[in-house]
Order: sequence, then structure tokens, then C-alpha cells
Amino acid sequence: MSQKEFYIARIDKIARESFNAEQKAVVKKIIEATDEKDLDAVWGLVSQRIKIGFTFDEAPEVNHQAVSVVKENESLFVHSPIEKTGGGGGGSY
Repeated sequence: MSQKEFYIARIDKIARESFNAEQKAVVKKIIEATDEKDLDAVWGLVSQRIKIGFTFDEAPEVNHQAVSVVKENESLFVHSPIEKTGGGGGGSY
């Protein structure tokens, strides 16, 4: 087993709560594209993320078929007392 195969196999063993399937696929691509001399450093970045517990709530799978709709909420705007200068009139940001 090559060093790349070893690290890729280890990625599959990482809990889904730490890496979802899409994240695992990205890390595998990175490892596959990494020069042999840099593999330990790349793995160090991945494993350090896991060791320190840098996780959010369970990472959701990405739904590439979904569409988000965003609506402005003017009550959340922050208006500045500083007026705009130059280019057509005053107003607040």
C-alpha cells in the first residue's frame, strides 16, 4: 500500500460528524494531487483539524439541486449618520 493509499484509507474512517462525504472527496483529491514529499504535511493539516475538535454541528451534505431565495429585510439595515460624498446626492448607507 502506498503512502497516498494509506492516507486515503484513513480518511474513509473519519466520522461523518467530522467530515461529510463531500469534504472527504475533496481531501482525497488533495492527497492524490500532492507530491509524495509533501504528503505528511498535508496529512498533518487534516489530522490537526480533527484532533483539535474543530467541528461544527454535523456537516450537512450539499444539495446542488436546491435554490436559495434571499429577501432584503430593511429593518436590519444599519444607517450611518455620515452622508455620502460625491456622485449624486446625500443619503445614508
